[in-house]
Amino acid sequence: MLLRTESYKSGIYISTILNIFGKGFVFLNALLIAYLFGTNAQTDVYFFTLTTVNVICGFINGIDLLVLIPESMRIRQREGLKGEMHYLNFFIRLYACLGLVFVVLISLAPVMFYDIFSNFRKGELSGNVLILSLSAAIIPLQLVTNLIVSILASHKYFSVPIFVSIVNNVLCIVFLLVFRNSLHIAAGILAIVSGFIINLILLIYILRKKLHWSFSGLVSFPSARNWKDIVLMELNFLPLTLKSTVVYFLISGLGAGVLSTLNYSSQIVMIPEMLILQQIAAVAGIKITELSARNDKAELNVLFLKTMNFLMFILIPVSAFIFLFSEEISEVLYLRGNMTRVAVAQVSVVVSLLILILPVKAYADFFVTRIITAQQKLKDVVWVTIAMHITVIFIIYFAIKYYQFYGYLVALIFSYWVVSTLVFYVLLKKIAPFIRQEKFFKHAGMLILINIPICIFLFFTRLYAGSYINNYALLIISMGIYFGFLLMINKRFKLDESIEELTKKIFTIIKRRIGIVSKHPHKPL
Repeated sequence: MLLRTESYKSGIYISTILNIFGKGFVFLNALLIAYLFGTNAQTDVYFFTLTTVNVICGFINGIDLLVLIPESMRIRQREGLKGEMHYLNFFIRLYACLGLVFVVLISLAPVMFYDIFSNFRKGELSGNVLILSLSAAIIPLQLVTNLIVSILASHKYFSVPIFVSIVNNVLCIVFLLVFRNSLHIAAGILAIVSGFIINLILLIYILRKKLHWSFSGLVSFPSARNWKDIVLMELNFLPLTLKSTVVYFLISGLGAGVLSTLNYSSQIVMIPEMLILQQIAAVAGIKITELSARNDKAELNVLFLKTMNFLMFILIPVSAFIFLFSEEISEVLYLRGNMTRVAVAQVSVVVSLLILILPVKAYADFFVTRIITAQQKLKDVVWVTIAMHITVIFIIYFAIKYYQFYGYLVALIFSYWVVSTLVFYVLLKKIAPFIRQEKFFKHAGMLILINIPICIFLFFTRLYAGSYINNYALLIISMGIYFGFLLMINKRFKLDESIEELTKKIFTIIKRRIGIVSKHPHKPL
């Protein structure tokens, strides 16, 4: 599977199914850290360090799928694989050099480097120097790995990111179990470094074997237009990076355990985002680029509507279900080991708020941004999006200043549902007026209305039946009721053809497995 190209349709289905396996290891890793270490200053420093590394890499790697890969695909069409290779090799070398700069900066003064971005109490950083120092090696490895993964995705190797994630998280689990007494939570950082080294070796092997990639020789320098697109995109990412930096700076000063609570909560919320949204968006994003390059407006509109309607049918009920049952989900997952009941209760509240953002992220962060970029209209929107992000920063800053941690969560919800939705609607209307956004919003509104009575029924079910059955049974029964109702409604009213098609395929496979349906219809069973 890893060394095989996939079509866009099979890429979505196969990668999503494989992602279930991969993300299971991601979550097992989070559960193990919570079980072994709970919520304290050391776990705060661990999560803060990884978040800072991801913010740095995210800022740099942000141009990969939105600028570099679209440009490389255009070069591939004009000049072939060799031209694409020379172009991308320039950025592979550039990323490696930038990463080494960070290695030097962090290695020389790890506490000073991270103290710039944090508001921890005195001694909390200096007491975890090993975590800070080891993290330096992650940056160059992650930068180059992410770019190569994006290159392979553009050549329809959609399953590669899943393997990368599995390797990192399996090693984290093993290292934490083996070295928890000697290295404590720093074993997780060492595992991530080791995982990226293994992944990078494998990815280079795939590039050389399957694409006959050569990393030596001359490189092609980006054109002036391409540099302009890169600068514009980084300007667009700058407020996002600043927002993350400000948020984590403020939250790191709110007391021991707060950052850990946010991370454990985010792990639950990230399950549907990584499992469904990111996987579909990664595959559909390549298709958006191809359709935009061909200027096929009709197909681009169809792709947007089909994909977004499919996502809303899944994400709206998933978000509603997690909101309703956040307490039970958090207890089932985290109430053990060094996690206290108070800590788990805090996690459940945060989960119930964070999950409300998910449907809006699908619209704004993942698809509208990709369409605008693929249409090569960055310069037309960059200053508007910068103004939007700066506005959001101020909203979040004052929310944290006056209402602490929960003020941040409410401000985040408001920023996504009101500010982002309004701004991205106007931008897409201007950049791609052929996209029938009104049709999508009408469909999404109808789905919300359909979900409301089911949620009310489940709320009272939880209220009256929750004390008689355990959390596991309550979650399984409630989930069966919720999605059973939705599938029946979809079958009756044909709300989403893609869901109906997928449901039929799943039931056919199940029936075939148990011998109800023959693989050869013309032959008797």
